[in-house]
Amino acid sequence: AAKEAAAAKVQAATRAREEARMKAREQAQAQAEREAKEAAQAESFDLYERGALLAMGEGASPQNVQEGARLLLRSAQMGHPGAAFFYGTMLENGLGVKKNLSEAAKWYRAAADKGLPDAQAALGLMYEFGRGVPQSNPEAAKWYVLAAKEAHPHALFQLSKMVDEGRGVDRDEVKATELMVRAAVAEHPEAMLIVGEVLMKSEDPGTRRDGFELARKSAVSGNVRAQGIFGLALLTGDGGAKNPAEGVKWIRKCAEAGEADCQTVMGIVYQSGDGVSRNLDEAIRWYRRAAGQSHAMAQFRLALLYLEFSDSYGNFDEMVRLLRLAAEGGLADAQFLYGCLMASDDRKPKNAREAVEWWLKAANQGNVDAQFELGKALWGGLGVRRDRSTGAGWLKRAAAGGSKGARDFLRQQGL
Repeated sequence: AAKEAAAAKVQAATRAREEARMKAREQAQAQAEREAKEAAQAESFDLYERGALLAMGEGASPQNVQEGARLLLRSAQMGHPGAAFFYGTMLENGLGVKKNLSEAAKWYRAAADKGLPDAQAALGLMYEFGRGVPQSNPEAAKWYVLAAKEAHPHALFQLSKMVDEGRGVDRDEVKATELMVRAAVAEHPEAMLIVGEVLMKSEDPGTRRDGFELARKSAVSGNVRAQGIFGLALLTGDGGAKNPAEGVKWIRKCAEAGEADCQTVMGIVYQSGDGVSRNLDEAIRWYRRAAGQSHAMAQFRLALLYLEFSDSYGNFDEMVRLLRLAAEGGLADAQFLYGCLMASDDRKPKNAREAVEWWLKAANQGNVDAQFELGKALWGGLGVRRDRSTGAGWLKRAAAGGSKGARDFLRQQGL
């Protein structure tokens, strides 16, 4: 019995020592794995930082960008989500590597699966527009939703549009508005402008100021359209703080970026001297830039300048050409004036029928002067078959719209 007891003790001690050795080995292995993982993480992070610096550093050369892409790929292959996203953007845009949308989507997904909101939003865009992956609104919405949970500005903005239109998700205008407001709070430039424009139309001064501030922040962020709208608010005082000179500065930024609306406004301010010194040469320069983009108002105002200052800028044929372009662009005032030109100008053959056609276009848009001229033409049979009933109808519409000439004409006719 004593021998058995002693043997049992020896066996127990042996097992204990073996268990202790096994535990020690497991702990050592776990420690080694932790250290290897930490070393790999440190290496991947180092590769990521070096790659990003080379790829995006100030004055980065093509060689540096290529080396940066190589380092980012190594980091991404080691599992760094930021590197996977960064490398995906380089693939999507062809920076330092050959453009490859399907590979870009693959790396976006690698980062998105690890919860990176930037990658989730980017992958959503790929699915929404079918870039590198089959187009799928439901799949796009799925990734936007994940990124939106982390208040990702672009995901919130895109998701708002999808919800508003019912693309890939149930249509819900209230939810779409909520998402757009959240995107504005997250400082998405276009969302700030959209919400800001709505608030600026409020009758409450405080709400208008909030809208004005959102438009300002959007403009500061570089949103070209916001620069024009914010500048115009400063120019007119619609935001509550009128500052014409500062407004012109913002409108100029928008105009120099190529926006025809802003170029036209620049022409107007130089013509009027509002916020700048009056300068007709500058006004014409800006009008010409906008007119070159088929901007009807710029074409019309430039034509009027040529007409008013014919001695300095005289070019009758160019004036007529611009006026017709503005009329064809749908501008009622231009349609009316071009009709008058067709009816009466001594420098070109009269065309009463064409005059009536242009007056009709303008009259249908509510131009009172055109309604008056059209009414007289129909009453007297100028360029059209006489139709006094229809003519009287147009004359009455013009009179109701405030035309003294139409009222006098109707009175003379006993109507």
